[in-house]
Amino acid sequence: MTPARKAAPAENARTPKPTTAKGGNERLTLPDEATLRELGRRLTLSTGQLHCLRLTLQHVHADLTAHQADKVHSERAETVRRLKLVEKDLARLVDTCTRHAAYLDSFPHDFLAAAGGMLTFAAMNDALGRNLTPRRANFIMQERIAAGDISSIDEIETLTLQHRELTGVKHGAEILPAIIKRLHAPLKTWVDLDKLNKGGRKRNLARHYLVMRLAQAAPEIIGSKAGRSQTGPFVRLCEAVLLPCGIEPTGVEKLVPRIVAPASTKARG
Repeated sequence: MTPARKAAPAENARTPKPTTAKGGNERLTLPDEATLRELGRRLTLSTGQLHCLRLTLQHVHADLTAHQADKVHSERAETVRRLKLVEKDLARLVDTCTRHAAYLDSFPHDFLAAAGGMLTFAAMNDALGRNLTPRRANFIMQERIAAGDISSIDEIETLTLQHRELTGVKHGAEILPAIIKRLHAPLKTWVDLDKLNKGGRKRNLARHYLVMRLAQAAPEIIGSKAGRSQTGPFVRLCEAVLLPCGIEPTGVEKLVPRIVAPASTKARG
């Protein structure tokens, strides 16, 4: 009598099968909430740590999707070259703002006012993570809207211009660096992905980028910086996360030192 086949483990039902697209670039699948909670239990993550892991995976998925959709740029060498030059200049500007942060509020008032005037309160609030909208401006807008005096966006911008300029003068030293960093971030993401997708043997782009972003977020996810040890907590994190994302985890312990080491060297410089 032929022995009966053993049933596959139930946990495999939720785990996407690793797939490799043409060129060695694996696709990343976002794990569902039940799988994420199971990951949290296996890795003994707190609610906050699991939330950080969830956000990291969402950002990686969004970045890879956007990069995949931007193949036109990837195939145009001159456009790529120019984009990288702009990214370098913005990175220098971010560094300059950081180094001279203590002096930014001493810049000419016209300069700071113009910066505030070009932004909406929503943009300023979002950049700094707190509400800078003056109560007086809110009160005036509510009165004018209730009276039916406002009929266009242009009128709203004109009515709030003076308040936005004053906010720029008062908080410009914080607003300017935050806005520049916000502009720089998507360009840096694109350049990082382009670097991973070029040179020598074809790399698994999704695999490399996911490990790189997990390394950056490691202090918030596992409570310590990403280590190079092939049996350390960071490698265990990667091994646990890759398969539920549909990415082959075999050999990730050899990949980690190649990704973590350059970041550590750069940080020391």
